[in-house]
Amino acid sequence: MASKLFQRLQGRALALHQDCHALIIHGKELRPRDVHRLRVNMKELRALWQVIKPFTDAALVAQANLQLAGTARELAGARDLHVGQKTLDRLMRKAPTRVKPALSHSRERFTLYQTALSTTPSPPSHLPVTLHEDSVRWQSLMIQASKRELVSRGYGGLYKSARKQFKLAAQGHQKEDWHKLRKWTKYLGLTLPLIHKDNRMHEPAKAFAKLSEKLGELHDLDHLADWLTALNNSSDPLLTEAVTYIEHKADQLRRRCGRMASTLLKEPSGRALQAMTKC
Repeated sequence: MASKLFQRLQGRALALHQDCHALIIHGKELRPRDVHRLRVNMKELRALWQVIKPFTDAALVAQANLQLAGTARELAGARDLHVGQKTLDRLMRKAPTRVKPALSHSRERFTLYQTALSTTPSPPSHLPVTLHEDSVRWQSLMIQASKRELVSRGYGGLYKSARKQFKLAAQGHQKEDWHKLRKWTKYLGLTLPLIHKDNRMHEPAKAFAKLSEKLGELHDLDHLADWLTALNNSSDPLLTEAVTYIEHKADQLRRRCGRMASTLLKEPSGRALQAMTKC
């Protein structure tokens, strides 16, 4: 008989599919918030696949991850303008007065550059098929692993991956390593609440979700700096000033993320999960 934890994981996956179906039914136009919700749902589905990965066919998990990740990437471009503008707006609200003209100029240039992405997209034609196939996969799953096994090997795998990625990021100082860390902390934040029926996992999940949120802000800053740098082929002094400021803010946030991750990921997975889950 499947454990109650697996039943919760499976039930959550099927609920996410129902929500996705409601968003794409009849091929209606997608608002930026719809695109965001679809991508978040698909990310959570990928997180759930990672939890059960040790207990099912590796090829099945790889196929699910490949299809969901590929479809999410197709939707990502539609939000680039929206996220870039929101990031610049947030920076302008808090920036020193001397920097605001450079940020305002950069927003105008960025908006012009991204005009092609400003239209509201329709779902990719294969999206309904991709989601249906994944829903069928989840409905047909039957995993006999106990709750303890799912926590130790499933959630333990997520934690180990996050801890390993943090060490790479902290040692190498490569931007992409920090962006990859976001994935694993996001997975933990999304899936930890399912371990128990009550709210015992609320605080650990909230902590990982907060770190993931800050890593997301870091990702947005890094990519915004890259976009504006690519625009600056004529050595525009205002763009140069904006990029310098954005990179400074990103470095500050990277150090903050490092402190947060060091606290959350300091223990080996066994001790950390035992302390978090009490099971």
